[in-house]
Amino acid sequence: MTKMKKILIAQMRKVLVAAILSTAVLGSAAPALATLDFHQNWTSDTLNGPANGTSNGPDGTATFRSNMQTGNFSAEWQTTRANSRFNNLHGLGWATGRANRRIGYNLGFLEHHSGHQGMTIGAFYGWTRSPLIEYYVLDNWLNHRSTPGTLIGTVTSDGGTYEVWRANQNGHNINGMGPFVQIKSVRTTPRPMGQNNVITFQNHANAWASMGSPLGTEWSYQVYIIEGWESTGRGNATVWELP
Repeated sequence: MTKMKKILIAQMRKVLVAAILSTAVLGSAAPALATLDFHQNWTSDTLNGPANGTSNGPDGTATFRSNMQTGNFSAEWQTTRANSRFNNLHGLGWATGRANRRIGYNLGFLEHHSGHQGMTIGAFYGWTRSPLIEYYVLDNWLNHRSTPGTLIGTVTSDGGTYEVWRANQNGHNINGMGPFVQIKSVRTTPRPMGQNNVITFQNHANAWASMGSPLGTEWSYQVYIIEGWESTGRGNATVWELP
């Protein structure tokens, strides 16, 4: 074998080894993250509205602006009728939820302008069926904490402690109107606004199951929301998925 052939064979071996190593690294990479594909623009007057626009009803008005590509959204709402139970939820997320989703979000600002009995919150939110459950991981609130029902335990996650509350509700749900279970992890101290925060949802789903309240087997949508209840306020947030 000539010297030149030996050099060529050695070079080919180096290329082959590099290709094998590259394939191994790519093969071990984490799966692609799910892009945002769902918007929540719901009011108790008009139910789910457009990704961008204003909803008007007898109890209130709400304006929602969103950008699915950047994950940023804003909402501004006003309760227009005294003693009404105007409720509004606005956010971005995924059409299909899952227990092991981990998200990042930045709640740029959240304001509660009026509504003595009302509240304004920032939360990770979604639904399951079989059984029908509405769930929250509630990181921020203004005016008062949302803690209806029965305190069933606590869970520690992402550097904070959450109280877990369970309630039997009857009203609007993803099937229409009727009874459903509501479960909430409510952080004991609110997260800072204007900075990146993390929610590891698996920790909450596991804790709820250990407390006798497992989520359903059929996953509906899952979003990060800004919500107003019997209030006037506004907010802006950005959400994304983490590995």
